[in-house]
Amino acid sequence: MTELLSVSYQIYTTLNTVYLFTAFLGGFVALMEKSGGFGGFADAMGKFAKNARIGQFVTFLSGGIIFFDDYANCLVVGGSLRPILDELNVSREKLAFIVDATAAPIASLVPLSSVSIQHFKTTIRLHRFHDFVISF
Repeated sequence: MTELLSVSYQIYTTLNTVYLFTAFLGGFVALMEKSGGFGGFADAMGKFAKNARIGQFVTFLSGGIIFFDDYANCLVVGGSLRPILDELNVSREKLAFIVDATAAPIASLVPLSSVSIQHFKTTIRLHRFHDFVISF
């Protein structure tokens, strides 16, 4: 029984860690946006975006550059490339789809991303719990 409580507490603290990480990431992204940090990234990527199709492809490639977390990918790529794609008359819905379609798959495939590390930790914990249940 104590093993079950231990596993549930570990999952609870993991969720709290994810929430805190997301809150700090959102604050950091807002700070970068207000200080003009997104402007440099948008200018660098905007040089390649001459029309709507290339702008969408640049958005897709930018999703592959920022791979350490899927939430960070959505916030950084979506926030920085929104003005460029607005100028190219690409709808915000299409931008949201492209960013979302590249964020989680890239983050889950790269072994050094927060999603992969969290998956490995959870798998190890569940195997320990499974071994505990089987031993009964």
